[in-house]
Amino acid sequence: MRAHEIQPRKLVIFDIDDTLVHTQTKVHVVKDGRVVKSLNSHDFTHYKLQPGEEFDFGDFRDAREFFTNAKPIIPMINQLKHDIATGNKVVMVTARADFNDRELFLDTFRKYGIDMNKVHVYRAGNFVGKASTEEKKKVIIRNLLSKDHYSKAIMYDDALPNLHSFVELKKEYPHTKFYAWQVSLDGEASEYDRTDEAMDEAEGTPSGVPHATRELIKHIISQVGHEGAHAIVKSLNWGDGASKELLQLIVNDLKQNVKENFADGKHPERKGLAKRSGVNTKASVSSLRNTAKHSSGEKQRMAHWLANMKAGRAKKK
Repeated sequence: MRAHEIQPRKLVIFDIDDTLVHTQTKVHVVKDGRVVKSLNSHDFTHYKLQPGEEFDFGDFRDAREFFTNAKPIIPMINQLKHDIATGNKVVMVTARADFNDRELFLDTFRKYGIDMNKVHVYRAGNFVGKASTEEKKKVIIRNLLSKDHYSKAIMYDDALPNLHSFVELKKEYPHTKFYAWQVSLDGEASEYDRTDEAMDEAEGTPSGVPHATRELIKHIISQVGHEGAHAIVKSLNWGDGASKELLQLIVNDLKQNVKENFADGKHPERKGLAKRSGVNTKASVSSLRNTAKHSSGEKQRMAHWLANMKAGRAKKK
């Protein structure tokens, strides 16, 4: 096989509005023949049509307006150029429909030195029906992933719903590693999610958890063990993100659950800790509670655990 026939193994997806360029173009919400709202690209991504409403994309199809007013987001324009230069499969997936002048639209990027012969633009706005933008983009990306084998799929987008929908495709394409990057208004890309199955298995964290929260989850596991941590953390909707405050609530909840289950005597992670922490396993419940009261750290937790376990056994008798 000749070099130019080798298919790229990395798919890189760029959103357009507020990812590659800033625009002031509005999508109008029309009801009963009149405009009731005008949405910028960010608001449009999150807007849900109400009964009787429909979108008017007239301004969004104006290639002249786009060419004249679109302002490049330089860091992401440079990222786009880099991915094109490395030979990756590079596409743009936009919420917009077809423009009224295709070449003028493409010239908007050409004037910044982008070879648009190497980039295909997919327009979710061409889809018929009232499906959300993220679902329409998901269909486009699914079709791309189904046509070729890609070892990695990377998406840059400013909107979290689009990124979350992209990450959901992990389940359908387990042999492709997914990397989702959220782009800020100034063009800084921060990691929203990545496929890291080795870390998931080693650390007990469920796949799909945003990379930025993993260190906090590791801390939870170190405090209360894998079993409870995995069950509760897995139940969260990580597409919405998780704040430190929420994770602190999880920590507290897990600790409470552990205390309630101490009576079962089932907590293999604690084996050997009593000796290392200097707690007498043969002490009475009252003595253990006194030790916990006047201790801290692992010794305090170990004493609490033993006291609760012994108290629970005593009740069963």
